[in-house]
Amino acid sequence: MNIPQQLKRVLEQASAGRFSEAAADCLEILRQDPSNVSAMEIYGDLAMDMGKLSDAILIFQKLLEVAPQHCVAHERLAYIFGESGDFPAALLHAQHALRLSPDSLAAHSVLGNIYLSQRKEEEALEQFARARALAPGNIAVEGAYVDALMDTGQFDRATDVLRELIASQPVTASLLKSLAMTRKWQSGDPDEVLIRALLDDTGSLRPDIAVEPAQARAAYMALFKLESDLGDMDSAFEYLLKAKALRKGIVSFDVDKQRRSYLEIKSLFDMDFLTRMRGLGSDLEDPIFVVGMPRSGTTLLERVLSTSPNIAPAGELLIVGRLRDEACAHFGVNQYDYESLRKIPGDAWKELGEEYVRRARLRLPSVRHFVDKLPHNFLNLGFIKLMLPRARIIHISRHPVANCLSIFEQDFAAAHPYSDDLATLGQAYLLYRDMMDHWRGIFGEDIVDISYESLVSDIAGTVEVLNRKLGLDLEPDRLNDTQQEGNIRTASRWQARQAINTGSVDRWRKLGNKLQPLLEKLDPVLAPGDLE
Repeated sequence: MNIPQQLKRVLEQASAGRFSEAAADCLEILRQDPSNVSAMEIYGDLAMDMGKLSDAILIFQKLLEVAPQHCVAHERLAYIFGESGDFPAALLHAQHALRLSPDSLAAHSVLGNIYLSQRKEEEALEQFARARALAPGNIAVEGAYVDALMDTGQFDRATDVLRELIASQPVTASLLKSLAMTRKWQSGDPDEVLIRALLDDTGSLRPDIAVEPAQARAAYMALFKLESDLGDMDSAFEYLLKAKALRKGIVSFDVDKQRRSYLEIKSLFDMDFLTRMRGLGSDLEDPIFVVGMPRSGTTLLERVLSTSPNIAPAGELLIVGRLRDEACAHFGVNQYDYESLRKIPGDAWKELGEEYVRRARLRLPSVRHFVDKLPHNFLNLGFIKLMLPRARIIHISRHPVANCLSIFEQDFAAAHPYSDDLATLGQAYLLYRDMMDHWRGIFGEDIVDISYESLVSDIAGTVEVLNRKLGLDLEPDRLNDTQQEGNIRTASRWQARQAINTGSVDRWRKLGNKLQPLLEKLDPVLAPGDLE
């Protein structure tokens, strides 16, 4: 098979959602022809789809060495660097893309997202407006604009835009899924008929929507959100299972491979290594890291921490992982050579800590502390403590079943491939728990544990613990204000702006045996009464 035929097969695999197969074939093409621009672009996009951002950065940078004026590579790098908090690099690539193609919709949208991350809301919405003017009615552009409106808390305006789109063109399930996320639904809502129109007279998904997997998945997620809000948990969960079945396997999750990766981290960052390297990092105390599983309450905790005038919310920064990968590549064979972290000289740990703070500060006001709430930094606590030994670390946890159900209910896509299967999700949760036990055994009280249930039921008591243990000056009376300030770029952006309540604490119990595959995996960490 020649290279054009191989590329055609790769595109067919990618179109069918077989990302892992497509990526493997792309790499084979690049082994035969290392400068094949098409293969590099496709592989970069596949790496992004699979959440392998370091791989994507490297391949797009290589692409630009071969073709410096490749607009798409600049667009992609602008997006990735923007998401990881490296705004100078993101702006450089976005501006380069616009010089090459002033009408680049992707570049305008990327600039909008960069400005959103920097909390420059007016400039962000202006970029989205430019993209909309260039391509009126374009679903991707309008979707990015709607997301920006919801990020900034403008849910009514987002609803109006979606209604206009739905009325002006053939309805797509993706638009209705976005509409479903604009509110908590109540009986009698006039827009309910729009979402129910995804079904035919027999109660099945309409054939024109069911034929396309991505649209079918979006339709099921919209119907799930509607029924869940209206309290019909049985119907809601059936729709959710159908949506998850359509995504399952698109990005594979190998539990054994993940277990080996976690073991490698624990073996590297053991008591002996961390003790020998202690004290070599930066003395900066700027960051407060909030870690845990996704959907464990990290956004709410960030808002509580932001009640202090001396603490700024930074959102979910990808900087730690980028620095770790850069260090591995610099001191070792490649970005996955974790063992090379043992080779980092003492003074480099201080430089890493200072570089982390420098990059994080690019998006933040000049206050004493900032909150990095990337949940999966629970994997990087050894790296964090070596480069920033004085950084504060808060671990927030939630009841295992409630946490896993909340993850399962999200359409996380490639970012969390374990989230599409209940049994696999339970196994991933156990790996997380084991990792946190490892860090506690080493760092002890340097990690402050907070439970989501305590946070929502006793906010004053939780604040008192945080103030006492971390030397903070939180003001819980300001919580209502901080819930409405700024933009919230997370799956919980609507919920995060509502008053704190305990409504989701035991919601999982209503599903009974429907969660059996999850309950069986979580059995080692469940209390005796949980299964009654």
